[in-house]
Amino acid sequence: MKKTLLIIAFIAALPAATLFAAPSPMREGNWEITVKMDMEGMPFPMPPMTVTHCITKEDLKDPKKTLPSSSDKKNECTTKDYSVSGSSVTWKVKCQDGSTGSGKMTYKGGTSYSGTMTMVNAGKKRGSKMVQHISGKRIGDCK
Repeated sequence: MKKTLLIIAFIAALPAATLFAAPSPMREGNWEITVKMDMEGMPFPMPPMTVTHCITKEDLKDPKKTLPSSSDKKNECTTKDYSVSGSSVTWKVKCQDGSTGSGKMTYKGGTSYSGTMTMVNAGKKRGSKMVQHISGKRIGDCK
């Protein structure tokens, strides 16, 4: 469960973090981010999780600063092969334990986004998939 929560935290901040080489389609402000996760082998669906995250002007200048850091140093993940095309962002993720993933987000007017990310586990449940359905909306200025 701890690993699952770390992955959710990673995904929640990922949209802003994947835009390293291009102007961000996001606006600064307070964002409400909802993640619904589907996991192979789970006997019941996990409830959606909603968090808020402040994205500053500085974050938008250097989105690497928005990458979450994991307390699980054994399994750090890196984002690579990101691409921005119009209002869509795609990326890949590779974790030290061998888990891999890819995602795609589509932004609307700099004030909302939606997309999915799929991770393939390399741990005890090798090959199992986890799909996150992610949506975010700007809910105002940071406080």
